[in-house]
Amino acid sequence: MVNTWIGNDYVGADGRFLLQFNGYSAFKYALDILRSDSEIVYAEPDSIITVNSESEGGAEHVSWGVEALKLDKYAEYIAENFGDTEDFKVAVVDTGVEDIEPLRDRLTAGYDFVENDSDAFEDTSEDSHGTFLAGIVADSTEGTPVRIMPVRVLESDEGYLSVAVNGIYYAVDNGARVVNISLSGIKGLCSSLDDAAEYAEKNNAVVVACSGNFKKDTSGVCPAHIDSVITV
Repeated sequence: MVNTWIGNDYVGADGRFLLQFNGYSAFKYALDILRSDSEIVYAEPDSIITVNSESEGGAEHVSWGVEALKLDKYAEYIAENFGDTEDFKVAVVDTGVEDIEPLRDRLTAGYDFVENDSDAFEDTSEDSHGTFLAGIVADSTEGTPVRIMPVRVLESDEGYLSVAVNGIYYAVDNGARVVNISLSGIKGLCSSLDDAAEYAEKNNAVVVACSGNFKKDTSGVCPAHIDSVITV
């Protein structure tokens, strides 16, 4: 799946159009017209999304949650009952994942929507957010057939909703059983993310989203508010 452009307009893999305008007035005028057209399913701004890297309080090391939540016990159960008979793909839709030694044997092919190529094994974010998340997945599933699929949708610490949506569709279409999207910044409804989550559910994939690090009600935050999404 790659970006498709018609003139200055982008066509998403699921039939979405991404329109660009020279200023806010032109954008608002077009948005009002599109929303008033009964033939159009929905029209929404292509919002800015960000990583949830803020932290409240410190920790001795990044894997403290694995032991605290007893995920190591569940990993033992998976290893004992399923072994290495088949790869179980967990997609990390984020800033990419560095091909570093602790993760090297756990990574599988993914896609880079920032540079539009199949090499998603780089992470240029300030705090290596995608690599950090991949590390949590690896630590939580040691000894299991879980493989991590990097899907790079952010170049640094923020990017666009439309690209993240494409990342979810790619992950599902390429065999991900779990799609992790620890991104936020969207307040209110986001129909395109709703559609992507519904697509995942229909194709037997689970979307896991972050609740954020702000101790706020997630009912008005996308994708955390979506019913079919597991919000952590």
